[in-house]
Amino acid sequence: MLTLALGVGAAWMLRSLLAPLVAGAWFAALLAPAMARVSGRLGPRPRLAAAATALLVLATLAPVALLVMPLTGLVGEAFAVLARHAGPGGVGRWLGAVSGSAPGGATTVPLERLASAARSVGPSAAALASRAVSSVAHGAVQLFALVGAAYTFSSRGREIYAVVRAGSPLAPAHFDRLAREALTVARGLLVGGLLTALAQGVVAWAVYLAVGAPNPAGLAALTGIASAIPVAGTALVWVPICAVLAGAGRTRDAVVLAVCGVVLIGSIDNVLRPFLARLGAREIHPLVMFLGVVGGLVALGPWGLMAGPLVLVLFVSAYRLHAEEASTTGPR
Repeated sequence: MLTLALGVGAAWMLRSLLAPLVAGAWFAALLAPAMARVSGRLGPRPRLAAAATALLVLATLAPVALLVMPLTGLVGEAFAVLARHAGPGGVGRWLGAVSGSAPGGATTVPLERLASAARSVGPSAAALASRAVSSVAHGAVQLFALVGAAYTFSSRGREIYAVVRAGSPLAPAHFDRLAREALTVARGLLVGGLLTALAQGVVAWAVYLAVGAPNPAGLAALTGIASAIPVAGTALVWVPICAVLAGAGRTRDAVVLAVCGVVLIGSIDNVLRPFLARLGAREIHPLVMFLGVVGGLVALGPWGLMAGPLVLVLFVSAYRLHAEEASTTGPR
């Protein structure tokens, strides 16, 4: 009872870090066969674990790094388009209006009104900045937890598994079976994520080509990469493109892209991912994977994409184990 109470307390304390910790354990388990084959030839296991963890960090940060420069260019292009359509003297007329000496009889904007607007917007802007800083800090902590878990489980995974297995209230055979089910979920989500990114990139390429966006192939590749980023995802790419199209006066194309971005590009993540994930987890029924992905997203947000299928698949497996035991022992 003491162990159970302390375990519940530890889980509650680490609830915001459980997802990266599980992801780190999954990473180590999926990589374990390859590390076992090369550990004797390429160096000791801790060194291989450090190299594998470094590759994980690069794979985690690569989508963000690959999107920064192109998105910065899109934002700059949007401002340039808006500036061109504002007219050659747009900025000058606006500055003159603020100072009260607008040329050509333009309506002036009193400085008191601007100050009042700034005071009303100030608290909201401060709250938004505070939430942004908090999100960045939380993301950094989660990344640190992911890296630490990946290295620890990669270098000491066998010892940790043996200790947890020995101390588990489950029978060893049952513990091994549930562990295999958890690894199957990890493999399915990895395959499903890669195939989903590819599908979103292909659909995005067709949409960008239809609306006449510049460099549709490059933007489609960026869209596929952005699908790996939680919360925002592909919207990081097609939303700035909508702004550029709208600023250029192509309102219809911007509306078409926005609708396709929500209905086609964005919905692939929720609709196709569970079925594509089954290509890497054929032992799991597609309905179970679908309900786990959708239910996890609704209940827990982006991390529910991982936790939902894991919890539901383990529940089904545990129930099957219970049913098998009941059928062999007979009625009590």
